[in-house]
Amino acid sequence: MVARAPGLLGVMSRELNQPRLSNAPTKLAWRSIDGASENQKAFMLFAQTSAPGLVSVDAAITYPGLHTIQAGSLSDSMFLAQGNPSDDQARIGMATAAPVHGTGSLITLQSDQASLAFPTLEHIAINEGHHAVMWDQEGQWMEEDADADGHSFWQEIVAGTDPEDVHSVFQIQGSRWTDQGALEITWTSVPDKRYLIERRSMEDASAWTPVQNPTQAEHPTTTVKVSAPQLGEIYRVRVLP
Repeated sequence: MVARAPGLLGVMSRELNQPRLSNAPTKLAWRSIDGASENQKAFMLFAQTSAPGLVSVDAAITYPGLHTIQAGSLSDSMFLAQGNPSDDQARIGMATAAPVHGTGSLITLQSDQASLAFPTLEHIAINEGHHAVMWDQEGQWMEEDADADGHSFWQEIVAGTDPEDVHSVFQIQGSRWTDQGALEITWTSVPDKRYLIERRSMEDASAWTPVQNPTQAEHPTTTVKVSAPQLGEIYRVRVLP
C-alpha cells in the first residue's frame, strides 16, 4: 500500500536536542509514499507531541525536485505560510492561537525527482525554539496497530482511516468478472482521496504498472472496471499522497 524508505538523512541543529522546558519533547519521523509515476514521491513528517502542544513551527527543508508543501493531519488547523521552493529548498512557517497536540502528520512534501533518501531538515524550531525536539525514526509509536486491522498508525494516517477503529480500514472488498469480460474491483475509500490500480505478472514481483489514470473517490466505497485484463496477472490498489 505504502512504500517506506529505511534510515534517516535528516539534519537538525544541536540546540534542538537540548530540552528547554519540562514537557516531553516532540518526536519526529519521516515516512515516504510512492506517487502515481516512478519519479513521484511524497514525504510525510510525523510528529508526536503532548500538551500543552504546538503553537508555531518554523522549518527549512531541502530535497531534489521539491515543489509542493501541505499541512498534515496534526497541523491542518494551523495557518501555513511558505516561500516558493527554489534550488530544491523551502522555508515554511505554521502558527495557531489554539495549541495542537497528539500524533499525526505535520507536513507533506511532494517531489518529482525522488530517490530513496529522505528530505534534509536543515532547521526546525517548535514554539520559537522553546520546545524540545527529538528524532525517533524507528519508534514504536509509528508502527503500532492499535485497532488490530493489519495497518500501522502511519499507514492509516496516509489512507485517511481512523487508527483506533477496526472498521475504518483501507482494503479491497472484492472483485468479479463482468459479462463484457472486464474485471471489476471494489475497495473501501475515503472521499477526495486518490487511488491507483496497478498490475504485474505472477513471474515478476517488482514490475508493477498502472492500469489506468488515478481514481478520485467520491464515496466510502469505490468500484472501477479494468478493461482487457490478462490471465496470470495480479492486481493491487494503492492510495496516493
